[in-house]
Amino acid sequence: MKIASIQPKIEKEFQDTVAGQFRLMEAATLRGADIIVLPELATTGFTGKIAREERIVVVEHISETINKIKDWSSSKEIAVAFGSALFPSETTNKPVNSMVTVLPDGRSFVDDKIHAKEGNEEKFFAKGSRRGGFRYRGIKFDFIICREFRNYDEALALISSDTDVVFWPGCIRHNSGQDGIDNLTDKRICEFAEKNNVYVIASNWANFLDRDPNRPGNMGGSYVATPKGEISDRCKWDGEDFLIIDYTKRCSQRATNPV
Repeated sequence: MKIASIQPKIEKEFQDTVAGQFRLMEAATLRGADIIVLPELATTGFTGKIAREERIVVVEHISETINKIKDWSSSKEIAVAFGSALFPSETTNKPVNSMVTVLPDGRSFVDDKIHAKEGNEEKFFAKGSRRGGFRYRGIKFDFIICREFRNYDEALALISSDTDVVFWPGCIRHNSGQDGIDNLTDKRICEFAEKNNVYVIASNWANFLDRDPNRPGNMGGSYVATPKGEISDRCKWDGEDFLIIDYTKRCSQRATNPV
C-alpha cells in the first residue's frame, strides 16, 4: 500500500489550483500510489475567495471538481482523500470544512471538521458533526483536520482505537516560528504518532496566495510522522512537491522533483 501526500500551490483561480493538483496526482501515479491525500480545502484552495465569490459559482465549481476526482479515481483505480468546503443545503451560506474520500469502486466517505475555534474560521465555516474515517484494503484511516485540538486528550478522542494511519491536513506550522495559535510543532505530532502507534500523513499547501508573512501556518513542509516518534519524510517548504510511503513495508520512498 503506497500512500502519497500531495503539496500543491494555491493559484488565483479555482480551476488553476485544481489543475495543479491533478498534475501532481498524475506524477504520484507513476510512482505507484494506491491512495492520495490532498490538503484542506483542496477543491478551491485555502483562500478567502470562497467567501467573496457568488455562492452558486463556488457550489458549482466544488460539485464539478468532486465529480472529476471521482472519475479520475475510478479510471486510475486509486483512492483519493481531499479537503473541500461542503454546503449542507441549497440555502446554507456557511459551508462545512470537510474531507471527502472517494474509492475506485465508487464509494465515498465524508469526515467533517468538528472544531471551529478561531474567529476567522467560525466566521466562514459551520461546525461539522461527522467523524467516521474509513477502511481501505484492511487499513483503518482517520482524519484530524487542521487545528482541531488544544490538548492530547482532545486529539485522541478524534480517532478510533484501531486507527492505523491518520491523515492530518494543515497539521504543521511554517518553520519561521511565527504561528503560535496551537503550537503544533513537529515534536507534538511525533509524540501523538508514537503514543497512538499510528502513522501521521500531513498534507499542506506549498504557498499562501498573498504570501503574507503573518499567515505562515499551513504552508509547505508536508511530512510523515512514524510510530517511532520521528519524521521519516518531508516535502519542500515552499514549492510543489509530493511524498510517498510504502505502508506495507513500513519504509518510505521519497519523490524528488516529481514534475
